[in-house]
Amino acid sequence: MKRVILLGIALVLLIAPIVVADQLQDYINAGMAIFKNDEVVVTTQAKLQNAIDSFLAAYKLDPTNKLVLNKLSQCYYTLADAFLTEKNAKIDAYTAGQRYGEESLRADPNFVAIEKKKGGGFIAAVEQTKDEAALYWTYGNWARKDEFNKLAAIMRNDTPKLLALIEQALKVDPSYLVYGPYRSLGAFWGGLPKIPFVKFRQNLTKAKEYLCKVVDDPDTCTSCTNCPIDPVVSKYFENRLFYAQYYLIPAGKWDKAKQVLTSIINANPGTDYPLYNPLCQKRAQVLLTEVNKHVK
Repeated sequence: MKRVILLGIALVLLIAPIVVADQLQDYINAGMAIFKNDEVVVTTQAKLQNAIDSFLAAYKLDPTNKLVLNKLSQCYYTLADAFLTEKNAKIDAYTAGQRYGEESLRADPNFVAIEKKKGGGFIAAVEQTKDEAALYWTYGNWARKDEFNKLAAIMRNDTPKLLALIEQALKVDPSYLVYGPYRSLGAFWGGLPKIPFVKFRQNLTKAKEYLCKVVDDPDTCTSCTNCPIDPVVSKYFENRLFYAQYYLIPAGKWDKAKQVLTSIINANPGTDYPLYNPLCQKRAQVLLTEVNKHVK
């Protein structure tokens, strides 16, 4: 009888990891159903929340799974950016996204070792990271959260950490999410406050340099060589939206901003980016209302 019990226990111990692994993969598969080529393709908050719930269930089974952590970071960013409207709810979602992104970075033992060692630190650890998704979504959530209080973020010295994250993402994979690192770096430099005598302040020259990589505008981007870098950039409307929002408008190029925003509004959104292209068209319309006040 004792031998039978021991054999039963042994069998359970052998089967349990398999069952957990199967459950984990089921949860991951359920969450991944909302993605196509790294882009969220669902257009309702309920479907996005279902994916978040699936990834959270997977996270409980394996809290160091980098795919799960990266997708949670991306999902919370998307939830805040595309669906939530109340300020505190958006901040909470971005905070959660940043948390899971940082957990993904630290799921790499090498990152933790460099971060903790003397002479290392967060930026040094970021500079050796090869996980573009962890870099990109940690940056995205953190940067958007900081937009609610830019001066406080500067006082906390967040800015060099954010720059390190997105510059490393550019080094690892510049094409990630339709050349998102270029787009994000343009927004980074174009969106900083105009504070004199401060290292990290608005720099429209740098904003233009990065954003010209993701738009087809040879008239304005005359100093850019080999632009655009890929014809696909015109199909993803956020590239042109950021170009208008973070370079053309701050630079006072109102006629060109109107032209670019109008091109977004009038374009066929297509089927590849069913969430973000229509969303960018709505945002372009809002920006165009303001731009028209300055167009003579």
